[in-house]
Amino acid sequence: MTTKLPISATKISKECFCFSLKKAERLISRRYDEALAPFGLRNGQFSMLICISGANLINIQSIAHQLNMDRTTTTAALKPLEKRKLIKITASKEDSRVKLVSITPLGISLLTKAIPAWQKIQDQMKADINLDNFIKLKDQLSLLH
Repeated sequence: MTTKLPISATKISKECFCFSLKKAERLISRRYDEALAPFGLRNGQFSMLICISGANLINIQSIAHQLNMDRTTTTAALKPLEKRKLIKITASKEDSRVKLVSITPLGISLLTKAIPAWQKIQDQMKADINLDNFIKLKDQLSLLH
């Protein structure tokens, strides 16, 4: 059965920013996930480890902010990394309600091994999109922040 909509589904799927970006995000994420799979990582986990590795200790709220995630989702996403002993989560000495995250030596070791695979897919993406277009796209998307 066809439903009569005020705007055609075809028009929306062709013109909607969110629809197009989500489709592209899924395609791009799949490529990064495939590249990182030999290391037991998905792109989101790799991004979290990179974020955490850039700080000595970082609280969960800061990770959520940097990755544009809510705190609850961030906390849930950290659990598998903690279970694998790639990160350590401890309570702040000043306020035990605040949880601090640090990367472990095992996490650093895994990142060190995974970064060349990330670099390879990153270079492929730049080549596929064209470096100038890649830079323009990043600049345009940064306007949304």
